[in-house]
Amino acid sequence: MKVLINKNTSFKEGRTLTAATLKQVWKNEYFQTAVMIILTVVIAFAFFFGLQMVLKSQYPILAVASTSMLPTLNVGDDIIVLGVNPDEIKAENIVGDIIVFPRPGNPGELIVHRAVDKNLENDGEWYFTTKGDKNTGNDPWKIPGNEIVGKVIARIPYLGNASLFTHTQQGTTVIMIICFFLILLILIDFIIPSEKEEKNNASEAEKNTDKKKLIKKILEGRVVFLVILNVLLISLAIFSLWSSFTFWQPGAYGPQDVTIRGMYPDLQFHEGFGNEGFLSQGFITYKIDCWVNGVMRPGVPTFSWAQLSILILFIIDAWTFISPIMLSRKMQKDEQSTSAESNELKYQNAGLQSFRHKF
Repeated sequence: MKVLINKNTSFKEGRTLTAATLKQVWKNEYFQTAVMIILTVVIAFAFFFGLQMVLKSQYPILAVASTSMLPTLNVGDDIIVLGVNPDEIKAENIVGDIIVFPRPGNPGELIVHRAVDKNLENDGEWYFTTKGDKNTGNDPWKIPGNEIVGKVIARIPYLGNASLFTHTQQGTTVIMIICFFLILLILIDFIIPSEKEEKNNASEAEKNTDKKKLIKKILEGRVVFLVILNVLLISLAIFSLWSSFTFWQPGAYGPQDVTIRGMYPDLQFHEGFGNEGFLSQGFITYKIDCWVNGVMRPGVPTFSWAQLSILILFIIDAWTFISPIMLSRKMQKDEQSTSAESNELKYQNAGLQSFRHKF
């Protein structure tokens, strides 16, 4: 006996099953979290390559790993590096540009020091003498201009500590553990049916009730979220202005205790080196210049977390206040429009009935 198999039906059933499976996977909250993490990484790489093009530097962002440039640059600072022509680099004691270059004899290690002198040699190349702000003497090398990665134009406090930590064995272990648990949660949630799937057969009344409860939870959750966000932003602003925190950083050049400082403790830290400091502020930035040996040493423009957090706080709270008003006005307009349409429909029905009575 021959059995006929409907290939089209089998194909459709397989396709339906695959679509349902993919839909279930996509609804998984942990899977969505994993997708967001991947997208964040992709965007970060795209941002990095975009910075390379804009700043004309192979390494547009670097994390400071040593203390040789204290107090100007701290361990854990992210520095922004601009690619420049050697002719444009200012090389002078105390006030020279801070440059990035590979360590002679070890090209894989980058050094961030100040250019204190430069000479044009017979080969037509500039050679730079460098020095760390904390060091007492010049570095024992001459750096060719064609090896210079760029000069430092800004710094972002705190952020580089994450990069330093992830490049250590401990950091790699932490990342692997997080990825393992995330994958495990996705699998568990995929295998065990969720409460949402069990409620699919509920009555329409129950669904409406659940929907109202859900809206109420969302509104309550929004209030809680806003309160928490306000507290976090205010805390960040306060810390970025007046606080400091010391912790163990295994990713530093020679694992050590590292201190991150707010703006005013940073000013005091500069003055602790026997220099008179001068604080100036711009838009989301500040800078600390120091009087050193009768010369004003320019500071590096520094990203201000305090100003950013206050700006975000203002925008979010303003929107939270304005959005309900805008929503209320929109609802009133919709109600007026619905009422006008309803009245027009009544007039049309009344006219139609009157026309029927005549005939």
